[in-house]
Amino acid sequence: MIKKILKVVILTLAVTVASQSAAFLSVNNQTVNQVNANEIEVLGKPGIRKKDFWCAVGDYLSRNKVSWRTKVYVKSGIGQGITASSNNAVVFTLNPKVSGVEIYTKNLVTDILAVGYGRSVTGAFDECRFLLLGFF
Repeated sequence: MIKKILKVVILTLAVTVASQSAAFLSVNNQTVNQVNANEIEVLGKPGIRKKDFWCAVGDYLSRNKVSWRTKVYVKSGIGQGITASSNNAVVFTLNPKVSGVEIYTKNLVTDILAVGYGRSVTGAFDECRFLLLGFF
């Protein structure tokens, strides 16, 4: 019985370590996790700005060979994390229809993390430009 419990504990730890190592660290030092085939979550560190969420998802998608023209949309604004314990997470989707998100169609954008707001991977990654140029 003890051996069986020990095996379960070891297996659980192995799965936990494997899932933690699968996390992606973006160029602006944010953790990015794949939620499912269509959704990506950015776990923001303290002090993160809204445009940093876009930088992180743009970096993740570009390094995973997603076309620069592909649109990515906000599924849920800053809130509780899905893939990790965090109250500073944003979920993005590549397929708003499948994710149940209505595309943002207003001309005026007052919140770049509004649900349904979308950018191309190029537009998302463009938020990294000052960081890559050495500016803050």
